[in-house]
Amino acid sequence: MSVKVRTFEQLALEEPTEKWELDCGRVRKKPPMTMEHYDLAFELAYTIRSQVSHDAFHVRCDQGRLVSKQSYLVPDVFVVSANEALRFRGRDETLEAYDRPVPFVAEIWSRSTGDYDVTEKLARYQERGDAEIWLIHPYDRTVAIHRRRTDSSYATSQAVEGTVQLAAVPVSINLTALFGRFGGG
Repeated sequence: MSVKVRTFEQLALEEPTEKWELDCGRVRKKPPMTMEHYDLAFELAYTIRSQVSHDAFHVRCDQGRLVSKQSYLVPDVFVVSANEALRFRGRDETLEAYDRPVPFVAEIWSRSTGDYDVTEKLARYQERGDAEIWLIHPYDRTVAIHRRRTDSSYATSQAVEGTVQLAAVPVSINLTALFGRFGGG
């Protein structure tokens, strides 16, 4: 059964503690993740936040939604311009949902959502035109990096260690340190 956007937004606002997503008209609740998953998402968000001015960028960690056609997705981590984020300040009756491309999005692989993140969510983020999309596999300690090119296609690379400079945000991520703090394996 396909759900209308307005109905979805109403559901999400009425149950703000739930992580409701809408993917092509289908409602799904983002399942709870493992402690390791949340730790890695938090560490990534913290690493980014510690390197950017809050006047320029806001970092969202498992909150807010990115909109693509009839999809409202809750990424593990994303970066949005401060101007975009501040549109939602003091507006409890409005769902925090961004329809413009953002400079950075990351999904962290988990047993419950791994296949969905790689197939469905990656395609939606690319449809949106997000500048850089990371798919992080914490147990393999790899990052698939998808960067938007000027012709709107995406170049894909993989990183496993060292420092990676984000393309559209003035941030460097030390993967060795990030995965080292994760401790999983």
